[in-house]
Amino acid sequence: MIIIHTIGNIKNEPRTLQFKSFFEFNKHATLIIEYQYKSNKKIKKIIYFVLFFLKISKQKQLIRIFDLECDLKNYNQSGDKHFVDDLRILPVLFQNPSIQSNSIYVDLNEYHPKQNTGLKFYVSYGKLYKYILNNYLCNVNQILTVSESHQEILWQKHKLQSSVILSLPNSSRQTFSDSNDPFTRFVYYGLANKSRNLDKICKTFSKLKENYTIDLYLSGDLKYISKLKRKFSKYSNIKIAKIKTGEDIDGILINYDAAILLYSKPWNAFNALPNKFFKFISMSYMLIVLEESEMGNKVESYKNGITINKFQIMTLKKIVENLNKSDVNNFRYKSFLVGKNLVFKNQYILLRKIFDL
Repeated sequence: MIIIHTIGNIKNEPRTLQFKSFFEFNKHATLIIEYQYKSNKKIKKIIYFVLFFLKISKQKQLIRIFDLECDLKNYNQSGDKHFVDDLRILPVLFQNPSIQSNSIYVDLNEYHPKQNTGLKFYVSYGKLYKYILNNYLCNVNQILTVSESHQEILWQKHKLQSSVILSLPNSSRQTFSDSNDPFTRFVYYGLANKSRNLDKICKTFSKLKENYTIDLYLSGDLKYISKLKRKFSKYSNIKIAKIKTGEDIDGILINYDAAILLYSKPWNAFNALPNKFFKFISMSYMLIVLEESEMGNKVESYKNGITINKFQIMTLKKIVENLNKSDVNNFRYKSFLVGKNLVFKNQYILLRKIFDL
């Protein structure tokens, strides 16, 4: 049996659901264990942080800091394999004597010590994550990650070997047709995060003619979403809509020509290959991304979009307004061609080797 360990509702973790489908496709039963946050008060967490850095019972303090709970006390099965999609779960597993470290497989969606650039994060959770990497992750059977940059930093900083499994969609478009719409329609969807340059993207489109439009479907920071709406709702070519985290909007996404993903920081975002990047390719979009980022390297290889050396409003404005419909359709067709092979099932052979199935 494969035991899948995740935090919260697995329905909100599309990549983990893909692994679940892979296990079941290979005739392995799965059991999902969903961890929940307890209601520890903030002052208790501060105490646990202090105890941790005083080196007092580190394993127990880690469990209390991350504030997770699940019923593993009665788990005593040997021979199961354990798939973990969050580092914070590892201290709980290592506390259970029935779970051997060589039965644990960890999927890292990001390099946690660089999850945030702030000093507050570095002196708190950043150090905790480094401790887990160096004291727990080094003992598991296999580590999976999402990009070559993440793979490289795990080796350079921690001497940890890992395998890259791309966050590919389950399917891609089967047919292609040129767009003859006089409008060129851009889209962004995902977290409302200042590091993703959404304010600058909107400012760029506020300076463009109305036949260049952008729709942003945002989840997360409600204050930031409201701020963007206040600033840009007066422009007819900019639409900002709030969506729920993990909400399926595939039916809406079929109506666009291109996507803009300009993640400059933190390190994780610049060096990631997020699932939405490959989803946009599967939708046959033209892409605009930052040069030298992981996404930029892929776009230059696939030839399905434009890379920007440094994001400046006037630079992006010039790029967009110089695009004609033929250029956009050519980039879209390149995405259509490469997207045929960029589906998650095409990684099954590699996954069977990793999990020894």
